[in-house]
Order: sequence, then C-alpha cells, then structure tokens
Amino acid sequence: MKKIYLLVLCCLTFSMANAQYCIPSADCSYDDFIDRFTFNTISNLNSGGSNCMSLSHVFSNLTTTVIKGNSYPMTMQSGPSWSESFGVWIDYNQNQNFNDPGEFVFASLSPTTNLVSTTITIPSTAISGNTRLRVRCNYGQNITANQACAPFSYGETEDYMITIQANNVPPVTQFYASSTTTCNGTVSFFDQTSGNPTTWSWTFGDGGTSTLKNPVHTYTVGGTYNVTLVTTNPYGTDTETKTNYITYSPGTAPISASCSPATTSNCCGFGITQFNFNTINSTSSDGSVGYQELTCSQTTVLKGQTYPIFVKADQPAEHNIRAWLDYNNNGIFETNELILSADQVLTASGNVSIPSSVVLNTGLRLRVSADYYVNPAPGPCTEPQVGQVEDYTVIVLNNTNKPDAQFAADRTLSCNGTIQFTDQSQNLPTSWLWNFGDGNTSTLQNPSHTYSLSGNYNVQLIATNTYGADTIIKSNYVTVTQGAGPVAASCTPATTAYCCNYGIYNVTLGTINNTTNGGIDGYQDYSCGTSVTLNKGYTYTLGIRTGPDNPEDVSVWIDYNNDGTFSTSEQVLNSPNQSNHSSSVLIPNTAVLNLPLRMRVMSDFVGAGFGACSNVQWGQVEDYTVKVVDPNSMEAFLPEHKFQVYPNPAHETVTINFYNPANTKGELHLRDISGRLVRSFAIDGSLHEHQLNLMDFSPGVYLLSVTTNGYSKTIKLIHE
Repeated sequence: MKKIYLLVLCCLTFSMANAQYCIPSADCSYDDFIDRFTFNTISNLNSGGSNCMSLSHVFSNLTTTVIKGNSYPMTMQSGPSWSESFGVWIDYNQNQNFNDPGEFVFASLSPTTNLVSTTITIPSTAISGNTRLRVRCNYGQNITANQACAPFSYGETEDYMITIQANNVPPVTQFYASSTTTCNGTVSFFDQTSGNPTTWSWTFGDGGTSTLKNPVHTYTVGGTYNVTLVTTNPYGTDTETKTNYITYSPGTAPISASCSPATTSNCCGFGITQFNFNTINSTSSDGSVGYQELTCSQTTVLKGQTYPIFVKADQPAEHNIRAWLDYNNNGIFETNELILSADQVLTASGNVSIPSSVVLNTGLRLRVSADYYVNPAPGPCTEPQVGQVEDYTVIVLNNTNKPDAQFAADRTLSCNGTIQFTDQSQNLPTSWLWNFGDGNTSTLQNPSHTYSLSGNYNVQLIATNTYGADTIIKSNYVTVTQGAGPVAASCTPATTAYCCNYGIYNVTLGTINNTTNGGIDGYQDYSCGTSVTLNKGYTYTLGIRTGPDNPEDVSVWIDYNNDGTFSTSEQVLNSPNQSNHSSSVLIPNTAVLNLPLRMRVMSDFVGAGFGACSNVQWGQVEDYTVKVVDPNSMEAFLPEHKFQVYPNPAHETVTINFYNPANTKGELHLRDISGRLVRSFAIDGSLHEHQLNLMDFSPGVYLLSVTTNGYSKTIKLIHE
C-alpha cells in the first residue's frame, strides 16, 4: 500500500544549452514511473524509473531533430503496477520555462497502464535551435498545463533535448476524403500535407478545381474519378494523385443533414468500429478518420415492423452512444427521432419500431454518434471530442401485411390479480380485442386488467388492420394467487443507467436461494412467488452476491410492521464496498405475525448513497416475501415445502427441485394442456432433484404437479 508523504516543491539549477529549468519533485519508488517514451527518433524503452529515491527526475541523453510544420508520433506508458496520467511540454520559445501558450502539447484523458499515443505538430512560430521537452506521469490524477514544475506525491519526470530546425524543404503532399464512395455526389477533401504549404491546387477528375485548403466538391455525373493535389511552399512543390479514388453512384441518397459533426481531437482508438441495422453490417475505422458519410450503405425496411440495431465502440474505454433516424426527412434530428441511447458502454443494442408517420420510398438519414463517456452525451449536431459520427441510409416502404399478433405482460404470476398487458404486434394494427380468460375483454391497445379470483387463465389478442387480422392465444398464461403476497410498497425504484454487470445475482435467506441476471433486469418483484417463513426471536443468515466485476454497496430492509414503507429501524443489512454481502438478522418480537411481509434488497455502485425508495443508477432492486411466525404456534411447525422448476421456459432440459421437510413419499406428474398424463416420478426423501429431457416431448405448455402427504402444487412449464 502506498504511503502518503508531504512533498515540498524544490527547484534546482540545471544547465542545458545555457538554460535554467525547474526540477520538480515526485516519488517513483513505489513503481509510479514512465517505463516507455518515444518521440520521432527518441526511443526510451523499459526504463523502469530512475532517481526514484530522490526527486524522481531524469535528464536523458537521448535527443532528436524536428522540423517546423511537420508532425511526429509520440507514445508513452507507465509501469504495470499503477495507472498513471501523462502530460508533455515543449519550450518552443526557449525562455527556460513551460508557461507560454501552446507549450503544453499533450495531456492523457485518464489514468491508465495502457500505451498512450498522440501526434505532435511543431508550430512554425517555434524558435530554431536546442530546447527542452518534458514528460511527466502522475498517479491517479490528470495533469494540467500549469503543473510542469508542480510536486507530485507519486510519479516521475523525464526531460529530453530536441533540436528544432527551420522548414527549408518542399512540402510532402497528402490528403484524404470524407468518403471515397458517395450517393449524392458531395465529398469533402482534407489536406494533410507536411512542410507548411502556402498554396493548394486541386483537380477532382471531372473538370472541377479548387484552390482552397480543404474544399467541398459535388460530382454531377456518376462514375469513378482521379483526384490530384499540388501543394507549394517557398522551397518547392509536391504533387499527389489518387487514381480511381472517388466513386459516385447516384441513387436514393438522403437529403443533406443540417450539420456534419467533426471529431475535434481523436485519440487512442476511440470511435465507432461496427454498426448493424437490418441488412447494414458495417465495420469501419475508428474516430481517427473523423465524420463518415456512409449513406451509400443502405437498407430497406417496412413501416410498422421492428428491427434490431447494434453499435460497437469498445476501444480503449466505454462510450456514450446515440442514434437517430430522420423519419420526417427534413435534415434535422429531432427528439422523437432518437432510436438508441446508452451511456458508459462498449456496445449498445436495441430494437427500432418504424412508426406509421414516416416518409416512405425515399432515403432517410440514420446518424450514429459515440464519444468517450466522461465527455458530454452526444447530440445530433455535437462535435465529439475523441469519438466519431457516422451516417447511413434507410428506405422505408409501405406495409401491406396483416398484423402479426404478439403481446407480453409485466408479470404472469400475481398475488393481487392486477396485470398490465402490452401489445407487441407487428404491421401496425389499428384495433385490438383482448380476452382475459375470466369473461372480461378490452379494446385498448395496452390494457390493465385485475382478476378477482385465484386461478390459471388463458389470454387471447386479436389484432386487426386494413389488410386483415391475426389471433394469438397464450394458454395458462396468467396465474393468480389472491392474498399470497405482501401489501404494495409505497415506491418501486428503477435502475436508471445499468452498466458493467452491476446488480444483484443471488439472494439467500432460509429457504430462499434465488439466482438472477443482475441489474440488466432492472427492478424485480419476486414477492409473489419467492418467500420464506422465519421464527420471531430467531437469528438467520442473510447473504447477497452482487456483480462479478466491481464491489457494490448493498442495503436490505424488512417491512416488519407491514405498512408498505421501510423505516430506518427495519434495515437489516448495510454492507458497503463488497461483492459478497452477509449479515445475521434477528427477527424482532414486535414483527407482524402470520402475514406476508415485504423484504427489499438494493445494490448500487460504491458511494451511491441510496435509500429504500431511491432509484439506483447502475445496480438493482429486488423484493421478496418474509413471513414471521411465533415458534410456539402451530403454524411454525407446519412443514415448508420448496418446489422449483428452472429454466422456465426451457428448450432441451429442465431441472426440478423439491424440498420436502416432512420426508414423506410423494409423486411428480407431468401433464399436457389437455390433462393427459405424460410422465410420472416418485418422490422419496426430503430433497428430490430430477433432470427432465424435454426433447422427448412436443413444444407447448405442460402442467407439472407435486403431491405429498398434506401438500400439493402445480407449476406451468413452457417447452419452447
């Protein structure tokens, strides 16, 4: 573990080319050092830190010569032990300090142990001759321009001599285009010539010319074109020709956008590397190429259908990702045209439902933007700092298909009978007829229905449009057990920005042992089907396992007074900064007895500071049922059985677990939906586990029942 020292700034006199420079103090004795630095011909590799027991400052004998106006690659890397930030200065005016504008030439984005790279362009205003380059690393904190001489608690400083020469050589011509294929004919060209050219002469291969440095040219006739750039400075002329460089294929291109956001300072591999939407499958360069007009990559979709979208921007760290589709074809991306939004992710995916109000039979612009997550979230016209913007084309056709009826419910097991149904039908139905299986119906698109009696219910939806109707029936889709759950909670916290495998993965308390998917599932109410009976005055072990990648803070409450709220006295676990959380829970004698009580489990990132009704950012909230009994009452002696079937729905194999504390014999019966018995199993002992191979049965809905002395239960099993 690092020790903390109070460091005092110390400047000593050091002679280099008749210059006096400060020598800042730092400490690299705990492996906070610069292990690699390269610049032009300087290559200082595996240096491993020097002078670490003193000021941790090194003046290297490695030198290099650079020319005004030219650009040179630079890389740096720390040792493997600690994440370091980097800062680089060059004393361009040779005034023996690094305080002048433009002399702070590089700062890394964040602390890292990875290789950091950049490009340094020597300004034409630099004074010729020998001068000093300084590179510093600092543990855990970014470096700013005014810290060339500042003391660092942990880090290292390396100084190098560089020789700056006047640019008395002809230019070396280089250029690139925003895209080498175009569907609307418009291409932006960018000069990358070294040697400080003063004039530019472009020929675009179709008779068009320009003398601008970075011109925009519009081709009017389809074809493939050579492009030539001639650059000149006082010392000569150079020419570059790219043969068959631009291909113009007139087609269904979108109208020009109101903006084309350029990358302002790309670094380190940030940007979009893969994009998928329907038939578009685009693997592209990262943000080093800046804005990409890829509207020649097109796909055709149907109004009223839903299509998957995927964006990959996984180097070197997480991005904020957005995507828009210009449904009304006005060249502007409005709020209701946002189709994908994800923050601090390496990949983002979702589904895009094409609305009925979309413009048909013309190319619509789809824009994707990604930037480093510490920067502001992308807007449709916001220039990304290190990330990238890409544009594609989507053509929407009219949909003359009848509906494909589909629906879902917010839950299929309910203790209060209230279910929210959501229409998921494709092909733009215009009317809906629901039958809830209890004699009640609805014509709403997304109805809420309350069942008054316990039981299993079929649910039917008929979706209709101008071209026909379609019906879907889900047999035994809803199971209602009135009164089996706790009173409704006063709040239902949500996960607002899931990230990075945070959340709750396992909860254990008594007979509860529930393994789940983590925060990606958001709030989960298991209180209707997952419960435990506990004795008042007894102590039980509560265990919570959170995400595998990061420690989390976890809190748990039990609503002992059954009022639907969670007071401070009802908090039974507060476990910060752990991945495996546990507590001994003493059930108070004052708890409400013989009624289902709500237990709330919450997790979020370390330091989030949440309460029982707070939304969580990256983590998750889960609710369970606890029933408290008097250990001297008859109810406490009733055996508590446990009947579990998973996964459900299942495709190939399902696991059946039955805990029988009475240790009596019994039977398991598997029946099809008509009630026909298709398989039986004997139960003998307190714990029974069976692997059932579903490949022997046709896909469909089955009923799995367990019967022992004084206990029976039926679970609906779906074989996909």
